[in-house]
This record gives sequence, C-alpha cells and structure tokens, in this order.
Amino acid sequence: MASLGARGEDAAARHLRLRGWRIVARGWRCPTGEIDIAAFRGGVLALCEVKTRHAEAALVDPIPSAQRPRLLRTAEAFHARHAAPEVTCVRLDLILVRPGRLGWMRVRRVEAIDLAPPAPAWPRHPPSRCER
Repeated sequence: MASLGARGEDAAARHLRLRGWRIVARGWRCPTGEIDIAAFRGGVLALCEVKTRHAEAALVDPIPSAQRPRLLRTAEAFHARHAAPEVTCVRLDLILVRPGRLGWMRVRRVEAIDLAPPAPAWPRHPPSRCER
C-alpha cells in the first residue's frame, strides 16, 4: 500500500486534472529541493506543494518558515529549466490533503501562497532598548 504522502499527492493530481489542469511534472528534484506537482492551464504554471496530514490542526501552518526559502529557490530552478513561451504566469500553490472516511481524500487548494516570513507579533527594537 502506498504511503500517506504518496496517496495525498495522487489525490492532489487527480483534483487538478478534474479542474482542467495538465500535470507537467511530479516529484521533480534538484539540489535545493522538490516540486511535488507542476501543473499548467491557460498560461498559468502552478508549482504545487502538497501537504497530507491526518489531523486538521496540522494543516494550519503546513510550511515551516525554514522550508520557505528552499521552496522558493526550488520553484525558481524549475522555472529556469522549464521556461516555455506559453507560460505567462508562474505561481506557488499549496494543496492540503486530509484522509476522510472510506478512503476518500479531502483536498483543498490555496492559490498563490505567500512565502514571505511572517511578521513578528511585536515590534523589534535594538537590544539596548529592551535591556534594563
């Protein structure tokens, strides 16, 4: 039986195909990382990161801040090696997959994710202002 991650990626690819996307690559690797799914539709190349988790809570912040720069570099490497004139827009999508009942997979796609690090919850000051 396939691993949970492999089943999640299969469900994500099926979700995209049913919505008119053409899968152009799966599991593409380079020294900086991996693109789970690359899909094309109407001039848009969507580079998809698939996260499959049993618990809904684990999908709240699925891409750790340490992984974000690596994912962005990997997306840039993919685009540089697979540039095509029909591609007018490249974006990073996040596909969240959670197993449901009777073997069904619940799939939710977040288009054009922002990989900028989250802003701190408090204003940053030089250490001298904070020390007393």
